[in-house]
Amino acid sequence: MPLYEYENPVTGERVEEVRPVEQRDNAPKGFRRVTIPRRVYAHRGCPDLKDVDYATPLAFKDMERKGVSTREMEMAAGMSTEKIKQTFKSEINRLWVILALLTLFWLVGPVRGADITPGYTFVSGETVTHTKLNNAASGSIGTSFFTGQTANTAPTNTAVVLIYDPVAAAFRKSTLSQAFFDSVHLIGQRTTNTATTDDWILFYDTTGGLNYRSSVQGLLVPLFTSQTLTTNVAQSNQVLLTDGSTFFRTGISNLVTNVQPAMIVLTNAPAHTNLTNADGWLVWDSVTGTNKFLTAVGAFTNWSEGTNVAGSDTVVITRGGIPREVAASNVLTYVKSNVVTTFTGTNHIYGAAQSFTNAHGLGVVPMTFEWRLVCVTNDATTGYNVGEELPVIQSFVSGGAYVAASQWADATNVYVRIPASVVPQVISRAGAAASLTTNCWRLKPYAVRFP
Repeated sequence: MPLYEYENPVTGERVEEVRPVEQRDNAPKGFRRVTIPRRVYAHRGCPDLKDVDYATPLAFKDMERKGVSTREMEMAAGMSTEKIKQTFKSEINRLWVILALLTLFWLVGPVRGADITPGYTFVSGETVTHTKLNNAASGSIGTSFFTGQTANTAPTNTAVVLIYDPVAAAFRKSTLSQAFFDSVHLIGQRTTNTATTDDWILFYDTTGGLNYRSSVQGLLVPLFTSQTLTTNVAQSNQVLLTDGSTFFRTGISNLVTNVQPAMIVLTNAPAHTNLTNADGWLVWDSVTGTNKFLTAVGAFTNWSEGTNVAGSDTVVITRGGIPREVAASNVLTYVKSNVVTTFTGTNHIYGAAQSFTNAHGLGVVPMTFEWRLVCVTNDATTGYNVGEELPVIQSFVSGGAYVAASQWADATNVYVRIPASVVPQVISRAGAAASLTTNCWRLKPYAVRFP
């Protein structure tokens, strides 16, 4: 009769019993039949090296010795004899893999156990599956992998750091010298920027042996304040200057010679609001190359009279008590922008027998004012385009004759009244009378106030 194997699913205990095929599922109490028997003992379960089919376990041959036929073994296992052999080989290989993994964890665990968190943790007596093994290998590296290392407070150029290369999508190692100290990318490939006084600079303190940061202002101020103060400046002394992009040095004598003729500023002098002809100021005589005193009356009486003023001519004005030379064209521009006041109203949708009012805010009756028709959509009938404007007084016809719209103004508003029963017509671009397309046009007022 066949030999069957039964297993207790709770305790894992296995027993073997010989019984007829029809009674093979009558398992002992608490047990269940094992579909693929695995009866392999150390003294009989090793491969028979003398047999060509050395992977066939002696357990199956032992069953054959007891009178169990190949057909009975296939019926008991639920598969063919060849399938039983292949399954046995696969299980043996899997056991070797599990043994290798357990050995690896045994060797590495005590060293990096706190740094690696496994994806799955086995407990005693648990069945091992490929899913659990895959999860166990998919662990994560903990923060202690870095924080748990011994601190190095004085790394050398040859110290190695771990970096990530996004191009190769891989980790790389690099020395501190390669990654930072000697890297052209640290400065050479940075975006150029104009520094401000609040920007920071990294520098090394040779006394303390440490790196520090300092603002641009904090770095430059001591450059001057730490110098010895001198009250007896000689022409041979030098100063540091900049043209906005480059620093350079120049002598005091050269500074006075080239700068003083163009600009004299007495910052510490008291304000003088009652100038007389006898008053004067310091000037530079370019002929003799010396400073001279010029009276106010002398500065003006020697000028020739100009009767034909051009825009390129200049006048002298003062700002903050300092005389300034200004072109006549700039004076005119200022007067137009700040003395002459203009008003532009909003667009109005018009029609026959209508009137419109627009507040101008000038405070007085404007010197000039006008209502205009503004083209807001290209008018194919008249040929006029968007943005072009026409005086409203030439735009209405009544009974074959042109009728002017009424326009008037007061110190508050500008007004317009459109005649009743009129046909809005203008002279088109082609030169003939043409009716306006009403929805293409709007009414808008303008006004100007002079002092």
